[in-house]
Amino acid sequence: MRFLVWGSMPLGSLLGGWLGHTTSVLTTLWVAAGIGLVATLPVVVSSLLRSRDLPPAPVHGTPPG
Repeated sequence: MRFLVWGSMPLGSLLGGWLGHTTSVLTTLWVAAGIGLVATLPVVVSSLLRSRDLPPAPVHGTPPG
């Protein structure tokens, strides 16, 4: 998971720099805000927000499932 997050940071920085240079900084900030909003949609529409309890921890030595 860390590889995905930290590995995409340089790409996002390059894309943001290019977009800011090509258009304007304000447009780049609006695009970043829109992408951030779209990134939250899977969490909002999933059942994650409605869950109240954590799943039980697996007993050590038993296979999952």
